[in-house]
Amino acid sequence: MSLPFPYHPLFAAVLVASGAALAPLSALAQHRDATQAVQEYDIPAGALAASLNKIARQAGVVLTIDATLAAKRSAAPVRGRYDAAQALRLALAGSGLELLRTEAGGYTLRAAPATPAGARDAVMPEVSVSGAQDDALPGAYAGGQIARGSRLGVLGTRDVMDTPFAATSYTEELLRNQQARSLGDVLANDPSIASGWPRDSYIDQPHVRGFNVLAEDISYGGLFGVAPATKIPMETLERVEVLKGTSAFLAGIAPGGSIGAIINLVPKRAGDEPLTRLTGSYDSRAQFGAHLDVGRRFGDNRQFGVRANAVYRDGETALKGSDKTMGTASLGLDYRGDALRASLDLGYDHLDMRRGGWWYFLDSNGFDIPKPPTRNTTQRWNYAKSTTEFGMARIEYDLAPGLTAYAALGAQHAQQDKLSPEPIIGNSAGDFTEYFSSRPSLTKSRSGEAGLRGVLRTGALTHELHAGASGTWQKIYSAREYNGELNSNLFAPVFVDAPVFTSRLGALPLTSQSTLTSFAIADTITITMLDGRLQLMGGARHQRVDVASYRNGVKTAYDKSALTPGVGIVFKPVANVSLYANSMQALNKGPVAPDMARNAGEIFSPYKSRQHEAGVKIDTGDYLTTVSVFQVKQPNGQLDTASMVYGLFGEQRNRGLEASIVGEPAKGWRVMAGAMLLDAVLTATPQGKSDGDKAPGISRLNVNLGSEWDAPFAPGLTVTGRITHAGSQYAGSGNLQQIPAWSILDLGARYTLRLQDVRPVVLRANLDNVFDRRYWASAAGVGGGWLNVGSPRSARFSAQVDF
Repeated sequence: MSLPFPYHPLFAAVLVASGAALAPLSALAQHRDATQAVQEYDIPAGALAASLNKIARQAGVVLTIDATLAAKRSAAPVRGRYDAAQALRLALAGSGLELLRTEAGGYTLRAAPATPAGARDAVMPEVSVSGAQDDALPGAYAGGQIARGSRLGVLGTRDVMDTPFAATSYTEELLRNQQARSLGDVLANDPSIASGWPRDSYIDQPHVRGFNVLAEDISYGGLFGVAPATKIPMETLERVEVLKGTSAFLAGIAPGGSIGAIINLVPKRAGDEPLTRLTGSYDSRAQFGAHLDVGRRFGDNRQFGVRANAVYRDGETALKGSDKTMGTASLGLDYRGDALRASLDLGYDHLDMRRGGWWYFLDSNGFDIPKPPTRNTTQRWNYAKSTTEFGMARIEYDLAPGLTAYAALGAQHAQQDKLSPEPIIGNSAGDFTEYFSSRPSLTKSRSGEAGLRGVLRTGALTHELHAGASGTWQKIYSAREYNGELNSNLFAPVFVDAPVFTSRLGALPLTSQSTLTSFAIADTITITMLDGRLQLMGGARHQRVDVASYRNGVKTAYDKSALTPGVGIVFKPVANVSLYANSMQALNKGPVAPDMARNAGEIFSPYKSRQHEAGVKIDTGDYLTTVSVFQVKQPNGQLDTASMVYGLFGEQRNRGLEASIVGEPAKGWRVMAGAMLLDAVLTATPQGKSDGDKAPGISRLNVNLGSEWDAPFAPGLTVTGRITHAGSQYAGSGNLQQIPAWSILDLGARYTLRLQDVRPVVLRANLDNVFDRRYWASAAGVGGGWLNVGSPRSARFSAQVDF
């Protein structure tokens, strides 16, 4: 548990020295072995004695310090995989001390030899360089549901308390225990995130702080244009990282131009212990599945790793009449050497969704929105099929003891074929017109990044430097064919035979292509004379957007570029409190008019979005509390329901207050709870006629209260619960239509038992929407107006066995 006051250097040094003096002599042999072991470290700059103490304890070595030597000296940051001596020497960089090996096998310190007077005149002022490997994942926080940090693009992998942003990294343990079937299931833990599509659909499209994050804008292993743009199974992932807000400066431009957040999927890696895990599952109504997870490491130092996952599910979903068949396979290979680290990820994903959940569009704002349907109104021949092949290679090499070069390449080949309805509700009685369409598409994406990073120490300042370039190249081939329409009703749907469509995947025209490139430089400055409590982060990214759209034989294109800056600050008044702030700008790819608009396919020029954020994080060691305020602005893209023309009308300004708590406040009791209060309004609209209107599709208040409790009367039993509340939302322009607020309750339990001669067996059960509440989950979409039906009551069961 972190102390509520800063370490005093002398006090910490005495603790280290005393511990070493009292260490049993019989443990010295273990320390000799420990000095050779390579471990992952994530220790920020700070007081020298405190940092050395952390390294010595983590490495299991004896370190004897003269307290007067360590007093009032600062340590450089140590991040990456090192043996004990390497980690200690990195922390000592620029301190004026050097590391010595003792005869007993431990370590001690002494003052570094002084530079001769004659030599001082002939050399530059003291400059020391150390490195920071970026391949290691931060460890789990108390309770195991989130990690202590995450990857932040050009800022590298950082501890949550050294991050000037609101960031959350969900662990594999949470994904397993909550039986997450899709990204939407994971993000449902955050009150700042809403789902824009029904749960039983073929796609995930979250809204973060009131802004869309398109499925194509979700990164994989730090690269855009790799992950399947459908419902990728969570069973293949190690982490789900969420960095809220406008963050193109950190990671480059997303292919779809989303600004709500960076959502990064981290593929699994083999652990040091062999793993063979089989999980069988059942989801209501009759969805059966199996998941096999195998991991091994090879080599004298276990430097070679293999992690393979295979997932298959088939059967009827919780939405009556809807069937889903899915199969996913992933293979992760990695090598971790002293100077070289490399990985290769390959994946295949197939999804066949029949009669899945769909959205409803409103044709005007002149009527009250009807209640949501209680049955599946989608045509029985409706389907969405997708097949995605994807892969990514990454390499890192330490050019010097501290200077690291890296490069990564990724690719995706994705086919989608959809026979889809386009239901448009026309009145408060629930009458709607359904337009039948075929929408096959083929997406080819390539992406990559390369750069250098390292640490430069000059006097009292430590610089974590980064320079890198990134790019995404994407081509989309697609067609849209209409054949037939039908008048129906939400509560008495009409079903007809499937029409005949001629569009085929094999002969699709090119409809859009984009080249998104950027170059960024960034510097994180830690002021070591303040014991590392003040960190300043800044940089800029030059971004270029080259986009072309082809519709009906007409080409629309633009090629724009801009320089966008970003700055952040973290200050720790005491050891376990971080005050942070950031100001970001980003150049975003312009939107494309949706298919229901009269100007469908029209692309708009890139625009800049702007974000300001400030907050406080308090880490007690048992639970982490975060409170933040933010403002994000972007041009307002909206479909005018009167003219059915899509355009950019003024600006949308979202101001919000977020508060969250996560961790294990008491032994056996874990919490993940939070709330967001959001004021999203339109400004600078034409003639000011809509100024002050609430932005559609956004709740003013969202609350999530999640908890887990290990029952003391039944060892191995854990019960879980979560209450989710969303406030009312306006559904379109003019604030004339509104969907009501809603709340749902989810319950669950898991039980761990041991069978004879078998490793632990974990049984899990979850019941979502316990009271089967029927509700409009959101009025999300292009300027609002897309009604998303909330999921009905559903149950999930699984049995996990490790062999």
